[in-house]
Amino acid sequence: MIRTQVQLREEQSVTLRELAAKRNLSMAELMRVAVDRFLQAEGYRPRIQRWERAREVFGRYSQGNGANVSEEHDAYLTEVYGEW
Repeated sequence: MIRTQVQLREEQSVTLRELAAKRNLSMAELMRVAVDRFLQAEGYRPRIQRWERAREVFGRYSQGNGANVSEEHDAYLTEVYGEW
């Protein structure tokens, strides 16, 4: 893990401490959960998941189906993998 420092407003700090105690979590763990949920809501995928999705495309398109993979590989990757 990477240690970081975040400045909170007093009411945020009090509320987070109360919620963390209620859930029997540390304040740091509660904040990690919140960051994960925010990233998920924003559609972020960790780099490893993006690489795994890209690897799923390998070999999916063959020359036999009329696809020109050598010229259109970016379009095929975008179709399956999505925009970066």
